[in-house]
Amino acid sequence: MYALLLISSLYISIVDITTHKVRNRNLIFTAAIFAATTFVGKGQIHLASSLAIFSIGFIAMFFGLGAGDVKLAALLALFFLPLEISRWSDLIQGFILGGVLLLIGHLISRRSFADPIALAPAICAAFIWCAR
Repeated sequence: MYALLLISSLYISIVDITTHKVRNRNLIFTAAIFAATTFVGKGQIHLASSLAIFSIGFIAMFFGLGAGDVKLAALLALFFLPLEISRWSDLIQGFILGGVLLLIGHLISRRSFADPIALAPAICAAFIWCAR
């Protein structure tokens, strides 16, 4: 399951960096693969974590977070984020670190703060960090 997370995160991140979009079809395909793997491997799903991320993300959308980023985070939380404070702490730390690195890269490339910043790599990196 971890290898699938790495592969899907890499693909979604590359698409987000190049197009600044997290496409629904990519999320649906990723969800289907994760669901099938979880079902076959008798893994757990974490509905409470997913709903919490979705709720937080819905509020964050009013501050400029994209809907695709919210859906991506909710999807990954469903399969990779147990409702444990240590995992949530790891997620927040990973997202902050990934976001800071993306912001530094954004500034180094001499882009304006008005230009969109692809957050899918930070979201995926945070969940990869949590799932290790």
